[in-house]
Amino acid sequence: MVAELTALRDQIDEVDKALLELLAKRLELVAEVGELKANTGLPIYVPERESAMLASRREEAAALGVPPDSYRRCFASRHAGVLFQRKR
Repeated sequence: MVAELTALRDQIDEVDKALLELLAKRLELVAEVGELKANTGLPIYVPERESAMLASRREEAAALGVPPDSYRRCFASRHAGVLFQRKR
């Protein structure tokens, strides 16, 4: 049982690392989008885009069995962090 628990925890650690790597990649892409928008005069924040993206992610989360509250907290905190970075 201890070996099985250790193996499961190791897998969780690997998934956590992969999530962090994906988050870092996403932040790079968001920075590129922000730079492109700034250089072309496009608005940084587009509420319609955010609403559409969140609706799409909500459906994807539901299809994967991710609880709606977990999904909302994850994306809301991620979006707030990006907006904070943009304002600095």
